[in-house]
Amino acid sequence: MLKIEFWDEHTDILLPSGRLLPFNDVRSEFPNTGTSKIVLEYLPGNDDMVGAIDSIDILRQIYKIDESFDDDEALEAIHELRNAPPPLATDDIIPLSRADAQALEQHLTEVELLIMEAQNG
Repeated sequence: MLKIEFWDEHTDILLPSGRLLPFNDVRSEFPNTGTSKIVLEYLPGNDDMVGAIDSIDILRQIYKIDESFDDDEALEAIHELRNAPPPLATDDIIPLSRADAQALEQHLTEVELLIMEAQNG
C-alpha cells in the first residue's frame, strides 16, 4: 500500500537520490508547493524515501476532490484513489462466442466438482 501523509514542516526528507533534504530547504526546492500543506508520497515498499512532493491544493485539482472536504478528508480521498486497483482495460476483454462461453462454463463446473470432491476427501 502506498503511504501518503502531510509533511510536518520540521522533518528532513530523504529523496530517491539518497540526498537528505533539510526541512528548511523543502519549500525553496519545491516552489510548486506554494504555501499550502505539503503532501509526501513515499516510494512503494519504502516508508522512508519520498518519491513525490506536492501541495494538497494541486492534488485536489488533479484528483478532482470535492471542495467541501477539509485537508484531512481530501488527503484520505487521495490515499484511497492512489491505492485503488487499476481499472480493467476494455482492450483486455475478449468476446466469446456462445459455444465458447458454454464450453468455459462446463469446464468451470467440472473444476468446481473436482475441488468439492477433493475437499470432501
